[in-house]
Amino acid sequence: MGKEFKCSEANVRRIVKNDLNCYPYNLQKDHLLTEKIKASRLRQCKKLLRLAAAGRNRNVLFSDEKVFTIERVHNHQNDRQLLPKGKTPLVFVEKGVKIDKKYYQDNILKAVVDLWTRAHFGENPWTFQQYWPPAHGAKATMQLCERLFPATWGKDAYPSNSPDLNPLDYSV
Repeated sequence: MGKEFKCSEANVRRIVKNDLNCYPYNLQKDHLLTEKIKASRLRQCKKLLRLAAAGRNRNVLFSDEKVFTIERVHNHQNDRQLLPKGKTPLVFVEKGVKIDKKYYQDNILKAVVDLWTRAHFGENPWTFQQYWPPAHGAKATMQLCERLFPATWGKDAYPSNSPDLNPLDYSV
């Protein structure tokens, strides 16, 4: 706008703010929730409530994948510690590595998650909740999870399109 009106960027900002009473607003992207998705989320949330009532969610290990850049933008949401029980070590995957079911099972579930949960939870009951890309939902992966972990929430127990339920987005 400054170039178009032949004035400085600072003047444009001042005019927009002081004279036009306009302020910058960052457009938030929201996931479209169709009636089908809403019904699915409600059904899955009710299942979570039943699990909670039965005491099945006292200790939950959440997993997630995240691509991030160190120190690029500071998110104040990350200043909070939501789960004081403990954190697993972060697993860094080299750029360009495809996380298929074999890689996920060998390098993440067996090499990190299984060892950490044995040391952290010991004999205490706990539940595993994972993010659901194809490698996580593969039949062989689910069989491994059933063998290694005492309880694993399936896709039907965790509401779809609910990133707000995963505390990992706020604690890394």
